[in-house]
Amino acid sequence: MSFSAGSLVSDSPRPWCVTPIKRRKRERDHWSILLAEDNDDHALLIQMALERASRIPVEVHRARNGDEAIIMIEDLVPDLILLDLRMPGRTGHEVLEAIKGDDEFRRIPVAVLTSSDRDEDVSQIYGLGGNHFITKPENPAELEERLRSLLKNVEELSSVR
Repeated sequence: MSFSAGSLVSDSPRPWCVTPIKRRKRERDHWSILLAEDNDDHALLIQMALERASRIPVEVHRARNGDEAIIMIEDLVPDLILLDLRMPGRTGHEVLEAIKGDDEFRRIPVAVLTSSDRDEDVSQIYGLGGNHFITKPENPAELEERLRSLLKNVEELSSVR
C-alpha cells in the first residue's frame, strides 16, 4: 500500500473489503433456564412445554418470588430467564430492572412470560431492556410453540454475539 497525492492507493483489487472473522459456533448441549413464577400450576405447564419445545435437554431452576429470582440469577447465571410480572416480593419489573442494570448479568436474555397483555406492561418491559414479551396462552400447545420460537430466537442471537 502506498500514499499518493493525498489519497490512499492500494495494490489490493478491493481495499475497502474486510475479510469477516469467522466465529466458531458453539453447540449448546443443554439449556439452563431460570423460571421466576409464583403459580405452581403455571410453573409445571411451562416446564413441560419447555421440555417438549427444546431439541436438547432443559434444566429449569424455579424461583417462586422476585427476591429468590435475584439470588438464583447470581448463583446460576442461566442461559435464559423466564420472568412473570406479578410475583410476591420484588415484581417482575423490579427484577428485570436489577438484571439489566447489572454489568455482569445484563447480557442474559430475559423473556417476560405473563398473563398480562396491557400495552403499558409491554412498553415498560422493553423500556427496561427486556428481550421478549410473551402472553401466556390458554392452550398448552400454543405455549409450547411460543417457547419453541423463543428458544430458536435466543439460540440464533447467541451465535451472533
